[in-house]
Amino acid sequence: MTPVLRARRLLTEEGWLDDHQLRIADGVIAAIEPIPVGVTERDAELLCPAYIDTHVHGVRALM
Repeated sequence: MTPVLRARRLLTEEGWLDDHQLRIADGVIAAIEPIPVGVTERDAELLCPAYIDTHVHGVRALM
């Protein structure tokens, strides 16, 4: 079974897509596609694939 993540808004390199889903295969995004008509379940309001938050506090204490 291929994992699917559905979101009301999904951020891609081209911009925001409404009501789209990600299909994951072997740990990577295999497809970005519209959510099929009739499917009402969403996993998230906003989904930003590959977003990494590099904002940290207290890093100077470790140096």
